[in-house]
Amino acid sequence: MARFLALLQSPRFGGDDAVLLELLRAWPAGDEWTVALNATHPGRPVYESESAGRATLTLLPVPSDAEPDAPGAASAALRLAPAIAAARPDAVLISSGGFPPTSLTLGFLMAARLARAPRVVLAVHNEPNLGGGLRAVWRGWRGRLARALSDELVSVSADCSAKVAAACGGSVRTIPNGATPRPAGEAPGALRAELGVPAGVPLIGAIGNLEARKGFRTLLEAFRLVAAKRADARLVVVGAPAEPAEEFALRALAADPALSGRVALAGYRPRAWRHVPAFDIVAVPSLRSESFGLAALDGMLAGKPVVAARVGGLPEVVADGETGLLVPPGDPEALAAALERLLADPGLAQRLGEAGRARAAERFSAARMAAAYREALLGSPK
Repeated sequence: MARFLALLQSPRFGGDDAVLLELLRAWPAGDEWTVALNATHPGRPVYESESAGRATLTLLPVPSDAEPDAPGAASAALRLAPAIAAARPDAVLISSGGFPPTSLTLGFLMAARLARAPRVVLAVHNEPNLGGGLRAVWRGWRGRLARALSDELVSVSADCSAKVAAACGGSVRTIPNGATPRPAGEAPGALRAELGVPAGVPLIGAIGNLEARKGFRTLLEAFRLVAAKRADARLVVVGAPAEPAEEFALRALAADPALSGRVALAGYRPRAWRHVPAFDIVAVPSLRSESFGLAALDGMLAGKPVVAARVGGLPEVVADGETGLLVPPGDPEALAAALERLLADPGLAQRLGEAGRARAAERFSAARMAAAYREALLGSPK
């Protein structure tokens, strides 16, 4: 039996949370997990439900957002080290939404070292963002510090691993995200009613926090083109506001008279994947970065065709022309053409969806992901 401790600093539910919950569901019996997250985390009820019988849930004695750089990291480390030592983990898994990590994540790494944790693994879920000039020098130093404080770095796609390795000057183990087959849930009609979408109309759906990098502006611009040809089509975006300017821009686009009543920004929904069976097409229009694309995997698990941007790790998930369609990022015309193609050819949409479900089961199972993480946490060879 091994004991593991997971530390998360995110103030909102995101991909790192979804991955950790999948790990807990698929983890082999016999080990013990403790999961520590912020008391203000909106996904706390989900963790309490999903981790029951699988992990002990504890609340972090740290703020819900990043503290001032060096003082904040040191303060977090001093407060957390005794709690980590008391848990006596064989390994600590620290999730970092971005790279280089925030000061608070660096604090987690320092705390694990102060607590003399036998092994510390940092999982990077998003592509590096170093910027330019002096900022790039500072962020590069932070990335190298994170690498030095970790026994191993893990990332979620070959593309993202290569970028993280280049940013920190060290090797990175690739462990693709995985998911369990979703349980049969509500009927699509009931899910559509919950989202305010009429039954029977073509529905394009997207899932993700409202951030500029997710490309939802491009999606709304593309949908305007689709809507001009398909008066019955609808669009729904399920995701929490994350950037005020982006939310404002999206709401302004959705308020266009040409789209009146046809676009729903549904906000944060626990277990957002449960809405995917209501979609006819899943759109993943990411712009400059997408380390993996959990929304694409959710679509494939549900047997839905995926239209995604050819960026980051998405081409590793979506096989173009086999399980979905890939388009250039930031190109509303190309995105609209792909969406229109699937709406006009239900047979093609069904074939792509069925192939996607098979690919998800073969390559992106939660059991395969959990086995790989266990090897990383215990220091097994790659």
